[in-house]
Amino acid sequence: MPTALDIPEFAVRSFETRWGHVVQQQVSKLRDKVTIDEFQGKEKVYRDLSTLVWRERLNRLGDSLPQEIQGYKRKLTKRDFACQHISDRKDAEYIVAQLTTPGSEIEQAMRMSWNRKVDEMIAQGVSATVYGGAEPYVTPITLTGGRQVAVNYVKPGDTPANSGLTPWKLIELARKFETQDVFLQGEGASQVYLAIGPKQKQDLYAYVAASPNDVWAQMMKPFLADESQKLFGFHIVMSNRLTLDGATDVRTCVAWAREGMVVVPENMQIMVDRLPEKDHAIQVSAYADYGVMRRYEEKVGEVYCDESP
Repeated sequence: MPTALDIPEFAVRSFETRWGHVVQQQVSKLRDKVTIDEFQGKEKVYRDLSTLVWRERLNRLGDSLPQEIQGYKRKLTKRDFACQHISDRKDAEYIVAQLTTPGSEIEQAMRMSWNRKVDEMIAQGVSATVYGGAEPYVTPITLTGGRQVAVNYVKPGDTPANSGLTPWKLIELARKFETQDVFLQGEGASQVYLAIGPKQKQDLYAYVAASPNDVWAQMMKPFLADESQKLFGFHIVMSNRLTLDGATDVRTCVAWAREGMVVVPENMQIMVDRLPEKDHAIQVSAYADYGVMRRYEEKVGEVYCDESP
């Protein structure tokens, strides 16, 4: 006699016709905030001239005082990236067909993952070593401490102590830009972006809550109410792609003027292959070239923020 089953066991299940995606950042948040320079070949060399100075002539027929001008070079190199997915040929046919066609959920997942990778490369590129100098352009060019706001930076005159993001760190960062003629507001101002994480935003909320009538709190309130508003002259970008030192819980928040960072845009290719060496498994492969370079040290900066409890 067959085993009896309760009626609910006969209920038919329904399934979505397409696969969804786990919660993740799907679009790039930094790609459109840098200078894009598309070129042929594997690398491009950029050249800059030093500044010249005018002098006042005080005597007739005085001696000439010509100046020499210096040149500087640095290179942007394309890097090669890949992302691949494989399905066994014995996987359910409808699943394989669904996930390996153009525009499939696998392709969407690859593109979303690439968008996160682009943001990660741009954020890291602010701090990364650049190479240039004389040919073959392998002299390292590092970001100096003069472009960094220390994790223990406080109001001048106070005792240094580690902290998260504070108004005084933002003021110091703005000063570092503007002393290099990269002005955040007013005529001739540059578009300067500052990428921060959720913890830094929480730091700002905590400051406003603790001192709601403070002059700096009043300046931060418009941004906290509407993130499209500037914060101390910076265009703020929220990102989870910023470097965190796991040993110290210090987050590196990065700032840059649009012209301070140069990227070569990706050229993405997606291919679907059957692999005889893998029993004719189906492989979806995505390939992309990308390059990021800090163009000017004077047009970038870092803020170190303590995230420890």
